[in-house]
Amino acid sequence: MRPSRLWLPLLFMTSSALMAAGFSLSGVGTRGLSMGGAYRSVVSDWSSIFWNPAGLAAVEMNEVSLAGTFISPLSSCVPHTQIPGYDGGYPMRYRVNAGSRLFVLPQIAYVMNADFLSSTKFGVALFTPFDLGASWDLYDPPIGFYERGYTPPKAFPEHDWESDISITCAYIGLARKFGPLSVGIAGGPLFGSISLRKVKLYDPATADTSLYSLPVQFRYFPIDTRFDGNGVSFGINFGIKLEPLKNLSLGLSGRYYSPVKLTGDVNSAIYFPKNSVLESLADPEGKIFFQGGVLEAEGDVTTELKLPLSLGGGISYNFGDLTLAFDAELTTWSVLDQVDLDISGIGFFGDSLSDDTMVMNWRDTWKYSFGIEYRGGEKTVIRLGAYYDEGAITDSTLTPLIPDINSKVSVNVGLSYFLTDRLTFDFNYEFVRASRKNVSSFVDVDSDGEPDNMPGEYSLSVDAAGVGLSFRF
Repeated sequence: MRPSRLWLPLLFMTSSALMAAGFSLSGVGTRGLSMGGAYRSVVSDWSSIFWNPAGLAAVEMNEVSLAGTFISPLSSCVPHTQIPGYDGGYPMRYRVNAGSRLFVLPQIAYVMNADFLSSTKFGVALFTPFDLGASWDLYDPPIGFYERGYTPPKAFPEHDWESDISITCAYIGLARKFGPLSVGIAGGPLFGSISLRKVKLYDPATADTSLYSLPVQFRYFPIDTRFDGNGVSFGINFGIKLEPLKNLSLGLSGRYYSPVKLTGDVNSAIYFPKNSVLESLADPEGKIFFQGGVLEAEGDVTTELKLPLSLGGGISYNFGDLTLAFDAELTTWSVLDQVDLDISGIGFFGDSLSDDTMVMNWRDTWKYSFGIEYRGGEKTVIRLGAYYDEGAITDSTLTPLIPDINSKVSVNVGLSYFLTDRLTFDFNYEFVRASRKNVSSFVDVDSDGEPDNMPGEYSLSVDAAGVGLSFRF
């Protein structure tokens, strides 16, 4: 009795985790975040490299900036799988909260006047536009999986669903002003790092139909699989900024990223139940299924992660000390239609792991931002903002690894305080809440016999804060 399809859960894990997109951050820099991202037509600091490179032309002096963003998400899920170990006949939990995590994202930048090029500004920046992470204790071997007194040689991991995806950019930017028009471009390498973990269940009855008579709690063997990968790619941002009237400003910009080729390792372990009665009744090949123990396998994976193109425009109007701004942005998440996996290595029971192609089923999204900037005297600038961001993930591919559960609304506040004529302190706070999502049933998008989602009730909120210092000389 050889379970020839035993490696399929490994492929499902890898592909479904890699489609954990919708992981772009709200933005970069404390000032733009304070205005909810309504910053394309307002930007005039180092973060122009991200929002709209044409804004570099408005930086009046050489400037060094250090900033940090601190993000604390709160996610919860009520699984509705009807699978022992998750819920159903052997409920282990009701509502599950993701593990508490604090993400710290540093940013550093330098902007200078290029004296050798008239009206041209030059900048360099290191920042993170994409970041995602979650840690869950969603599965436990159900009651009766191990007989009393048995201790497995390797304990099942406490946090069995985990994700950590980060894309960091090291960009160089140039901008030049032509009267009321400024143009700019920025680009450079980006570095991708991914670590993903997920549990998939294997039913041995798919290999031997006689096992359908077994109690259901012994028919699902958990497979714990972890993928770690790294890659390097290239990105480019471009934009224009136009001031047709003294108090009116328009901004258009876009961001493009070439696909990130990821190379990494997959490590997987299958946990067998321990039941002496069923072991004694099994044929010689089937005894291994009920002796307890853990069987491990590993392999190499190469794939490409496509990142979306973003295009947006903004408008702002200045009323003396008060500026109002509005932005709209389209992000083409539909480029994540599938992930092609090139897998090599030895799977369970000597089976070779095979290549696979998995469907993502993502959709493009719009984001609408509104911001206010008020200059309250010579030393203080106060900013307020909000945005509405559509969700990219469909019910057919939603799992707890993906925080982008639904459309999101944010409230933002921040300020700049001039400590001296040359030194400025910036602060922002952001609260984001996603609409609650209920996924009612499993969906097999590509008809390969494996579901691509997890039914359940999902919720998400995020608290984020940022601080920065800028020195001009």
